[in-house]
Amino acid sequence: MAKFKQEQIIAGVTKTRSNAVKVYCGAAIAANDIIVATGMQGDFLSCVPADNTDLTKCRGPFFVADFAGASGEYLPLALPYKVVTSVDTSDAAQVGDAVYLSTGGDVTLGAIPGTTANAAGFSLNVRVGRITKVDSS
Repeated sequence: MAKFKQEQIIAGVTKTRSNAVKVYCGAAIAANDIIVATGMQGDFLSCVPADNTDLTKCRGPFFVADFAGASGEYLPLALPYKVVTSVDTSDAAQVGDAVYLSTGGDVTLGAIPGTTANAAGFSLNVRVGRITKVDSS
């Protein structure tokens, strides 16, 4: 394995690719999905898109998918954080607004979501990020 001097390592700006975790994709994962560990596959965390309507998929640890992965693949795509760009954030009122977990790895911007049909409102109030720029593009 190659060795690098600390001064040769440059900090990430929008993501920490050097901190990516290699995971087993328990389902198809899209780029920028919020993913969650739901178990183990061998020595690897088994991750699926997070879902605020399923208790087993709305408890952390959460990661952000750096790129897409097909179900059954082992990939280093789980980042501890990532600045997501090219998303319409015009529904948010202001910079600093919370981003809430939605279904299928997606998020809800702006106001706190309402309760679900089964009144399990806690599941809709999982904060997974913050708005850094309010813009339609």
